[in-house]
Amino acid sequence: TLLASSAASDVYKRQILCSLSFLAQPALAGETIAAAVSEVANQYNVNPLQVVRNIDGFACASWHKNAALLRSLTYRPLTAAPTSAQFLRILTRCIRRGTV
Repeated sequence: TLLASSAASDVYKRQILCSLSFLAQPALAGETIAAAVSEVANQYNVNPLQVVRNIDGFACASWHKNAALLRSLTYRPLTAAPTSAQFLRILTRCIRRGTV
């Protein structure tokens, strides 16, 4: 059913966000966004584009919910929702600084 599908999608998205927490590990400081996306895709046996689309969705939803907060977390002005790479960089910086 649609409700069950939506619930499964929500669980999947939460798993991806939890998986991205490895970006905070100091040993991965030099890791690229592409490598991080590949790591998550491999872990969940999905296409990397699915991971990017989910991150884009989170970035867009975050932008619509609180654009001012996202702007305050960046060093450059944001005039639109961040791309998946920009969003991951923002999250990584915040996690490493302990601001989240």
